[in-house]
Amino acid sequence: MIVGNWNLKEFDSLPDYQGQKMTIRVWIDKPASPTRVNIWTNKGGLYGNPIETGKSGYSTVTGVIPTGFTNWNIVIGGTIDNNELSYKELKLELGAVPTPWSPAPDDLEGDNQ
Repeated sequence: MIVGNWNLKEFDSLPDYQGQKMTIRVWIDKPASPTRVNIWTNKGGLYGNPIETGKSGYSTVTGVIPTGFTNWNIVIGGTIDNNELSYKELKLELGAVPTPWSPAPDDLEGDNQ
């Protein structure tokens, strides 16, 4: 399952963070095969811890975003093509310490209308 790639505007700022330390974390719920989050680039990647088949938990990885990449994506993936799972609380942030998930301010604006 690709949740972002170089063609999607929501994730187009990753090149701005080349060479910086970032953390990505997501809650994965009961995947059909071991599943993890990763940031893939054509210059290397960052790969989170796997969540085992039928279990739930956070897949997290911290590392330095590779430099000089031209292709990239963010993937929540497993070892089989038809991996069924649910996920929530996907968060990519600067630094080495994941902070608790909260909705983006833009997401809250709709609740106040």
